[in-house]
Amino acid sequence: MINFKAIKSRRAGLGLKQAFVAERVGISQAHYSSIECGRDNPSIPTLLYLNRIFKEAIR
Repeated sequence: MINFKAIKSRRAGLGLKQAFVAERVGISQAHYSSIECGRDNPSIPTLLYLNRIFKEAIR
């Protein structure tokens, strides 16, 4: 099960905007917002991209 609140919390905690993350992942900001709100489920590749982006932002 995907913890949608954790995705939003992680992004916000890193100071990243939804539009920035969506662009890096290759999806629209509206779709990314739907993922964070739990209305849409991300694909496996999208989850992998999110993981990569969040790890890079820590460095």
